[in-house]
Amino acid sequence: MILRPVAPADVERTPSWLSGFVLHRDGWRDQASRAVLAEEDGQLLGVAQAYAGRVHDSRLYLDVRVDPGRRRQGLGTRLVSGLTGLGPDSRPFRARASSGSPAHRFLEALGGVIVQTCPPMEVGVPAALAALGLAPLPDGVRTVPASAVAVADLDQAVVGQYRWQHDGWAPVAEGFERWLLQSAHEADLDASTCAVGPAGDVLALALAYPGDAPLPVLTVETTARRTADGEALVAACALRSLDALRASGIERLTFDGHVSDPHFAPVLSRLPATGDAIVIVDLP
Repeated sequence: MILRPVAPADVERTPSWLSGFVLHRDGWRDQASRAVLAEEDGQLLGVAQAYAGRVHDSRLYLDVRVDPGRRRQGLGTRLVSGLTGLGPDSRPFRARASSGSPAHRFLEALGGVIVQTCPPMEVGVPAALAALGLAPLPDGVRTVPASAVAVADLDQAVVGQYRWQHDGWAPVAEGFERWLLQSAHEADLDASTCAVGPAGDVLALALAYPGDAPLPVLTVETTARRTADGEALVAACALRSLDALRASGIERLTFDGHVSDPHFAPVLSRLPATGDAIVIVDLP
């Protein structure tokens, strides 16, 4: 068996077990973007990639794929070791997996530690609307489409919300705003919702991404960690966005958030959510 960096010609190799995975050549973006493969007699057996994110760069994001017929033979571990041996970057790895899945058990075997959990978040829109009920707002607060808010104010709300949600476990990179807002600007602003206070400030924000696959995605939280009536604000934003998405024909979606989100997590617990919990794991 040969273990080597992924060459440009290798990116066209697409065995069925690699379906949906984008294979990159080694060093595709920068020195921290590394990719290795394992092959035997010309047959691709496994691949591993790691890269530094543009929004979060304190860890290298790791993805390992192995031919199902060659799993549980130590090949994944060898691929991870191969990545480590490619370059001088000493940042630890971070990976995602469904809780309790073979991928999660593999990460545990490598010494991985869970640093965050994303609970089951797939919901039927009609059922979620019924579960939320009226979601009354505090006095002087109103919900409006995000398209009704000035772009500069909306961008400030997006950045502030994202920064505090990831504080402590996934600190943002210098200059992360550019990359975060590039993604946020793809949201449907008519279906997205802002809770606006009496002074015109955005107190909570729901961003709707109807075009995401396999299901539309909705994110929602307050724009600051310490926000009075935060749960009520989040529920009201979610309610308006869910209603707007249902009016456009969307019957099912997934939220995106974490068990540590202080206002979103309690709202989610009121909804009939299904799906796998996702764990985010750091490797030593």
